[in-house]
Amino acid sequence: MRYKNFIIKEKIKEVAQTTIFRVLPLHREDLFLFDAGQHCKIINSKYSRKDGRYFSVASSPLNKNYIEFAIKKYGNWTQAISNLQIGDSLKIAGPIGQFTWDKSLKNVVFVVGGLGIAPLMSMLRYAEDTGSSARIVLIYCNRTPEVVVFKDELERLRNKLPHFKVVHVFSNSSQSYSGGTYKGFIGEEVIKKETALSKKPTFFVIGPPIFMKSIDKILNKLQVHSSQIRKELLPQKAYFYMRIPFPFKARIKPLGSIFNYNFSQHIFTKLPLLKNYRMQSR
Repeated sequence: MRYKNFIIKEKIKEVAQTTIFRVLPLHREDLFLFDAGQHCKIINSKYSRKDGRYFSVASSPLNKNYIEFAIKKYGNWTQAISNLQIGDSLKIAGPIGQFTWDKSLKNVVFVVGGLGIAPLMSMLRYAEDTGSSARIVLIYCNRTPEVVVFKDELERLRNKLPHFKVVHVFSNSSQSYSGGTYKGFIGEEVIKKETALSKKPTFFVIGPPIFMKSIDKILNKLQVHSSQIRKELLPQKAYFYMRIPFPFKARIKPLGSIFNYNFSQHIFTKLPLLKNYRMQSR
């Protein structure tokens, strides 16, 4: 994997614990092409350990002014990168990933937990840039309204994209909601009410393991065919750090111990705490 040098152009405090970084290559010719939804590997040159972490690109592929990432503080590595300032450098390799937008799509449902919104923001911005007429429903799950990343941008896109709807679901909010906002956890009734299942939309599902397992059960109950579903798995703080296209089988050997996981059957077992471990299918 070839790394290129990038400079932090802008740093924006989005919400508590989450920072938006906009970067540009040190050499303009190193500004890479990517598909909406792909991710990159980032190395913080100032951090003592030079191992990288993977983050989805949040900007549109047609945006040549910068490449944008949303980074949430999870541990020492993300804390260190969040402390970087404008003008500091990063090493970035990529892009990689198959969780991508297709311009032929007409009916789309995004189901996302937390910071999984980043690759979907790239898709939404690209849809705006290309004048897409696709019908898009975003079901966006967070703990509270205060931690919603890209909240203002989503409101702007709701007014720009002709057939775009945002549905918020808050698991820990004490407020009561109506009119397209829900309290609790996402269930069958939310998907049935807010999406046109009869039109066989393509589902993009991304989030931590427990979230993914729950959504998988719901879509199976609603008889959504697997060919309509595209998935990526995000990290969970107490588990290892990964993003894996489905279906996937893996045999992993971290820290001298062997673990077997069968992701094609969506089997999740409790894992030891491994800081920022990430795996690709290739």
